[in-house]
Amino acid sequence: MNRRGSDKGLREERAFERSSQKLKRPRTSLHHLPVGKQEEIAWVRRLIFEEFARAISQRKAEGIRDGKILKLILHGAYTSGAWVDDPAGVYFADFEFLVVVSNDRLADVGEFWSDCERKLLFAAADRVHLRTQVRLSIQSLDAINGQIEQGTPYFKDILERGVLLHDTPGHPFSQYGAPRSEDLEADAELHLEEGMALLEEFLGSAKLSIANRWCRKAAFDLHQATERLYNIVLLVFTGYTPHTHNLVQLRRLAEPLDKRLHSVWPSDLKEQRRCFELLRGAYIKARYNRYYRVTDDELRWLQGQVEYFVDLVDEICWERIEGLSRERRAERLSVREPTEQIIANYFAARAMHPGPIVDQRLLPHSKSDIKEAILTALRETDDLETVRKLTEGFVGLADWLLVNDEELAVLEAKERRAVESNMSHASKYRRLANRVAANTIVLGAELGRAMQRTSRATDRM
Repeated sequence: MNRRGSDKGLREERAFERSSQKLKRPRTSLHHLPVGKQEEIAWVRRLIFEEFARAISQRKAEGIRDGKILKLILHGAYTSGAWVDDPAGVYFADFEFLVVVSNDRLADVGEFWSDCERKLLFAAADRVHLRTQVRLSIQSLDAINGQIEQGTPYFKDILERGVLLHDTPGHPFSQYGAPRSEDLEADAELHLEEGMALLEEFLGSAKLSIANRWCRKAAFDLHQATERLYNIVLLVFTGYTPHTHNLVQLRRLAEPLDKRLHSVWPSDLKEQRRCFELLRGAYIKARYNRYYRVTDDELRWLQGQVEYFVDLVDEICWERIEGLSRERRAERLSVREPTEQIIANYFAARAMHPGPIVDQRLLPHSKSDIKEAILTALRETDDLETVRKLTEGFVGLADWLLVNDEELAVLEAKERRAVESNMSHASKYRRLANRVAANTIVLGAELGRAMQRTSRATDRM
């Protein structure tokens, strides 16, 4: 039976319980904030609705002319009581709003929200109605519900801790689908791997530009590398990253996830602050502003900080992935079926489907559970026929599974024991071991990642 399709057994019951968790309803009160802050938020709320109504007033397309703001949620520092309000230092934590609109088209910032964002920026500078910077995140209800159903922690946090300022009846959020730790681990590793591959392109281009003194091009490439690094951190830790090139916004989202990220951009010296401002503005100014200038020394400093950032992201992301791996193992131990039952179910499935099982949905358990059960049984038995059967079963899985040196050693030990007990079986077990070893070549990428993790863990010891 397909494990994922079954509603029987402890594993499936727990998965169902997690998937049916309901999100806590957001708060609706701002009484925890000073009156001045409440007045600012009320002014921002009015402006958002006024500017949205103006943006769609002349539109005739269906879904646009009758478009709506379905929900408005305040999230971030001002919902937790951890905001910074320092008039002497002229620094205030940002207001962060999630604007939920009725369709994806209305979430286009350039088409519907640029005027609103510009007026909010000018208002914060004028300091008449608003003295706090505002950050808007525009998403359609369908997009957010898709993220909630996938179990994205970022949106779960917003919906459970945020303050609901506007809610249109009849448009509920989905139920939260808590992801399994093994899915979180796989997704995080994929985000890190893909992000680092793209990062190498930006870093290589930046180094070439610096070597040739193409200063503006180098600044742009370093901006893109920095943006990508923040994207990697956010995706690995939360499963979500906003579609923005604003490094300040990305910093404010990423730095709370790990305090070591605060060290990337020191601001004690005026020169350090200037360098970050040059990097922050490089996405637009380095390409389109003829007056944009960055010196060789400033580029070298920025390059050094980005390279330090690369090492730091690699370290904290692998720590996160290893933590998810520990959670996965603990979760599996808490619901694992007996080894004998897993093996029996696996061989029953093989009997029903002769030949290689290429469709993983036909497996009664996860591949890693079957692999672990077979290896456990191999370590505990010396019966030649049982070893033969288990080894053949292991080979049947090897096209999909990560096979490491320890697991190969188990099979090789059984082969030596077979040679000692019955020479006639020696060549057969050698062929089986060779087939398993050959399959590790197909899985070279996975094996390489496992070796990298092992190497990093060894270096830290």
